[in-house]
Amino acid sequence: MFRRTCNRLSIEIACTSILYEAETKDQSVGKMKRLATLLLAVVSMSSIQCFGQTSEDSLEVVGFDGPSVESVEAVWAGEISRVTTARIESQVSSGALWEPLQISPREIALKIDSIETSDPEEKIYQLIEVFNPEAFKQYKSYSGPGEWTMTFVETLLNNGVSERTTGPEFDHVMVDDLHLVKSFPLKDPPTDETIKAYDRSQPRWGFYRLVSYLPTSELTNFRPVEVEPLPSEGNTVGEYIVRNASGSTVAIDGEHLLPLEIVIRKSEDAIPSQVKYFRDYTLFPGDVLMPLEHYEFHFDSEGKLKSWSVKLIRSAVFNVELNESEFQMPASAGAIAIDFRNPEYTRGNTLQQSFSDVKEYFLAQSEYIKNMQPEPPLESSIREVNFSWRSLLLILNGIVLMVIGFVLWRRQV
Repeated sequence: MFRRTCNRLSIEIACTSILYEAETKDQSVGKMKRLATLLLAVVSMSSIQCFGQTSEDSLEVVGFDGPSVESVEAVWAGEISRVTTARIESQVSSGALWEPLQISPREIALKIDSIETSDPEEKIYQLIEVFNPEAFKQYKSYSGPGEWTMTFVETLLNNGVSERTTGPEFDHVMVDDLHLVKSFPLKDPPTDETIKAYDRSQPRWGFYRLVSYLPTSELTNFRPVEVEPLPSEGNTVGEYIVRNASGSTVAIDGEHLLPLEIVIRKSEDAIPSQVKYFRDYTLFPGDVLMPLEHYEFHFDSEGKLKSWSVKLIRSAVFNVELNESEFQMPASAGAIAIDFRNPEYTRGNTLQQSFSDVKEYFLAQSEYIKNMQPEPPLESSIREVNFSWRSLLLILNGIVLMVIGFVLWRRQV
């Protein structure tokens, strides 16, 4: 703004000089005046354009030299477009408190950044000590009752066409229109494995997608309306804060403009319902920046912490070739296959043969499942039958009474 004002002043001074030269040196005043008028007109149009903010550099805000809303959105969209395929290994954990804990998101962030250890797991254990470990007994352990452990998860992403998440107890595969979930037998003796089929448009819990790892991918519908400097007081990370119309905010760094903190609110003055923190951005093979540490916290209507989840990235590689066979889910004969795609009709069968990819079994059942109608409840059928017999007995009883009455009447006559 200051540069544009100086330029205008220089041109106005030049115009005055032209008029002075024309009068003192007896030159053609008419020509000089026309030249000066033309220059002043150009300056006036430039000032009007600046005031109306129609030029490209008029997007700059006086006193703020940070990124614009458009530049932030462009960076976020660019990060998402970088990813076509991915192979990610991580450790995940989650839990809920028996009783909600009064702790603010800022206190949690300060605790996360104050723990000094290079071991991600140890950092999580220290963080949980803040919440009181006794509150997490309801967490389901994989190694023994009462223990708090983490789960290893592998995620495969193939350009949105095929996706897979595998853990110690489950295997999720999204392919075609199916979301297949296999539960592994853990009991001794082992039980039959169970494979469930759902509609792909309704993914089940425990499935990790690109949005689970790349923070910018969950900001597709954020729709920012302003960017401003992040206050330094009480802040641990970030240089700018991005806001949307509902009051939700995203704290971003100044170099890459990537999310470090996401605070979800239903309105501008509302208590945060969900807060996410992202730490230690790392450039992985495939030229993708992704945080190594993901923290997510949920709060109740009073602002008390009620649940949490943590994800630690162990390894990742992006934009590499993945084979179709990596998205096949085998099933052995005797496995239980349950189809939940029709909300009005659930069908379960025991597989009579093994499959190298069980999706073929469910795809063959698609048309049948789609057209199936639920059978009437058994109790309803019984009531209808009982009612029919009762009606018949009443009719017969009435006929018998009429006959007896007629006989008695004849005797009296």
